[in-house]
Amino acid sequence: MKQIVFSLLASILLVSASSCGSDDDDNKPADDLSEDITNLVPAALLTEMKSQGMPIHGGLTPPDLTGTFRASPLELKASNIEGDPYQPGHIFNDYVVTFFDQDNEDLSVTVNYENAPESGEGIGSFISGTGNKFSVFAEINASANGDDARMIQVTSGTMTNTGIKDLYYSLFMLDNGDNASGYWIDDGSGRISADEDGFSEKE
Repeated sequence: MKQIVFSLLASILLVSASSCGSDDDDNKPADDLSEDITNLVPAALLTEMKSQGMPIHGGLTPPDLTGTFRASPLELKASNIEGDPYQPGHIFNDYVVTFFDQDNEDLSVTVNYENAPESGEGIGSFISGTGNKFSVFAEINASANGDDARMIQVTSGTMTNTGIKDLYYSLFMLDNGDNASGYWIDDGSGRISADEDGFSEKE
């Protein structure tokens, strides 16, 4: 996914309030995720992410994520991309992510990130989590060789006063369009990486 020109979707959707009664248990979002997240990410793709080892921290009371964090070294943990030239254990460029403008009423946050040569600014994202654990789901619109695609970027971890413990980062294809050029990976394909030393310092 190198040298992709990103057109970043920044949209904030309102989260529907849910009641706590036992009569509504059957209507609760899967994995205790907001309706916006379950509308964005198909259940089959969430299942695939988790089967590949991506932690998804559900809940509607995430911690404060404000700050900039660096995952270094960023190690590939898993990939389901057919013919992927990178194998688990490969070290990628550092992943630097900034979270700001968090709103816990509509469970949204804005994300800037760098993972050279890729970068994104002002991405509208949705949050889940409880206690100190969290997951951030950011939808990305990308264009390459004249073909458009939609991807989902997920960052998960445990927030501390000095950084993020056990940070995981993944990028999966939501919709590769008609993929006339053959550039994009298949829908549902992607990679999962993590901070190899288990701690991403706050900068």
